[in-house]
Amino acid sequence: NGLVSTKPFFCFPVLKNEVGQLRLSPAQYFGASSRSLSGTPANLPSSHLPSTDDSGPEFGWCSLNRKTHFHIRTEMKHCTTIIAIIFFVCSNLASAQSKSKKRGGKNDDRTIVAGQLAFPTPFKIRETEILKSQIVLIEEFVPRAPPTPEGYEKLEPVERTKWYQNFIKSEAGKRFQVSEETRFSKLKKHEVQAKRDAEFRIKNVEPGNYELAGELILKHRSKKHFAEFYAKVTIADVDQIDLEKIMVEPRRMLEPMESTPAFTVRTLDGATLRSSDLKKTNTLLFFWSSGNPFCVSLIQKIIAAKEQYGSLRIVGMSLDKDEKSLREYIKKEDLPGQHIHIKDFKSEICDAFGVISIPSVWLIDRNGKIIVTDREFRDKSFDLETVLRKTMTKSLF
Repeated sequence: NGLVSTKPFFCFPVLKNEVGQLRLSPAQYFGASSRSLSGTPANLPSSHLPSTDDSGPEFGWCSLNRKTHFHIRTEMKHCTTIIAIIFFVCSNLASAQSKSKKRGGKNDDRTIVAGQLAFPTPFKIRETEILKSQIVLIEEFVPRAPPTPEGYEKLEPVERTKWYQNFIKSEAGKRFQVSEETRFSKLKKHEVQAKRDAEFRIKNVEPGNYELAGELILKHRSKKHFAEFYAKVTIADVDQIDLEKIMVEPRRMLEPMESTPAFTVRTLDGATLRSSDLKKTNTLLFFWSSGNPFCVSLIQKIIAAKEQYGSLRIVGMSLDKDEKSLREYIKKEDLPGQHIHIKDFKSEICDAFGVISIPSVWLIDRNGKIIVTDREFRDKSFDLETVLRKTMTKSLF
């Protein structure tokens, strides 16, 4: 139901069940000499019916059918103006209905997100097969900081990490972790797969800030490659958003029982370590950083593994930014094994092993063959202690 007047002019259109009525009040403002208009106001309260008192304002009625046509019979001097106003209102209502139907009715405020993955020059689309893909668009998650003790700001990075590990093990830390996991589980999330031409489309996305992440397993010239990508995107209230091309850098994907890739590095002690040296004994090789809480947790398991299996060789590839702080951490924690400072993921050894995130763990036998790959380590069901126990009983060791 809508009310139209001219002193001052207001218009409040409302469409109910695609059928409605528009009330003109008062008719005398338009110079009407007749109140003969079509429409049936019987479905309205009596207080809203046209007045029968000649001394009061006059009311006129017109109806809107399902096709938003209107019918009016009156002898108004300014009928053209009224018709133009009504036509404007009805046209906008019809346009809104049409747009809603195109978008799927109730989801009229949702958007389609379209994207295209791009590969480096050697990986041409027609020569590269996407064996597996998982693309996730998830609402941006802003983690809350845990309640820290006084003097926390003055702690060294290593001490902060150790405090956090102890906090997570406490009852307060467990409750905090559960609350964060609950918040994360309630985020809006969309999952799709990339098409053969490396395109993807995500439908029914509500406006907001999101994180876009994906994992790909590719086959290029008979060899498998692994790739990951991540980006932050803002979704506006439009019909479709075409993202800029997302560049992914495939890395060689090593399989179990493949030979360890060739490398030569210098340890913190100044010694030279080559991949051929790993054939002399069984090796646990891992990529890590002293400032990463997950890596610190892994370190404790590695120390325990070395104590239990003395013949196990430990090789750590650190991505710490500062070599001095790395040396201090290794000395303070009394970490066993040989350690190498490789600085960043662009190093040759990261490229050789296909490492793009940490922690990354590899188990290599005395013949230089890979037993456990990084992908197996990332599996939620993976347990380093169990794998070592089972492996150490085999003849390989």
